[in-house]
Amino acid sequence: MRLPNLSQTLVRGVDIWKRFKIPHEKKHTIFEETAGLLGLAKGRRIAYEEYWALKGVSFELNEGEWLGVVGANGSGKTTLLKIIAGITPPTKGRIDVHGRIATILQLGVAFHPELTVKENIILYSSVMGIPGKEARRRIPDILAFAGGNIDKFVDAKLKVLSSGMQSRLAFAVAIHTDPDIFFIDEALAVGDLEFRQKCLDTFESYKGEKAMVLVTHDLGLLTQFCSRAIWLSQGQVVSSGEPVEIANQYKASIDLGATIAA
Repeated sequence: MRLPNLSQTLVRGVDIWKRFKIPHEKKHTIFEETAGLLGLAKGRRIAYEEYWALKGVSFELNEGEWLGVVGANGSGKTTLLKIIAGITPPTKGRIDVHGRIATILQLGVAFHPELTVKENIILYSSVMGIPGKEARRRIPDILAFAGGNIDKFVDAKLKVLSSGMQSRLAFAVAIHTDPDIFFIDEALAVGDLEFRQKCLDTFESYKGEKAMVLVTHDLGLLTQFCSRAIWLSQGQVVSSGEPVEIANQYKASIDLGATIAA
């Protein structure tokens, strides 16, 4: 196995901020309230509330490194991953990525529901720089890795597959497109334990060769696979460092919150 060259930075985020605008209609009279509910009012005045999902986040991902990202729901984990993957731009700050990326999100962002399973495999592979002929050659191996009788749906539209089957397919395609970096957002939580273990075994074989950003609530995965971790809360980095240390800090904050709530 090739040892990681930690002098090679594959992903660098510098002072990343992300703002979302949440619309709110202003209604000042009973008529406006009623008309608004019925959808009758024209020229409504709409105000926007600003929500900052990320606030000044900076980090690096080096070659061969596994970076874990933990935090409560709404802490900005998925937003950060989408910015790194180029799915959404930052409002402020800079993100630099070097290498081919495989993004595996729980909602299957990389796939198109109206295309067939086969068409999605070819399209995803094409985006990853794999020619159509080679992508078609890899289809049997991809379907075999995915398992779960997905091969029976190869000519069916993706939308007929369950979320678990789509997750299986996403992992199988990503693994067979030879990426330099994996971005994974809680997708390992979908599917049966046997397939989850198959994915983990495959990723284990990539250690030191491929980099990964893993967003997870599973502190066991964080400490088992990641070489470094960051803890996000309300869009900010609370702490970063060794996975065991970050896991203990995060768990302690959860236990403290539960005690206070009780």
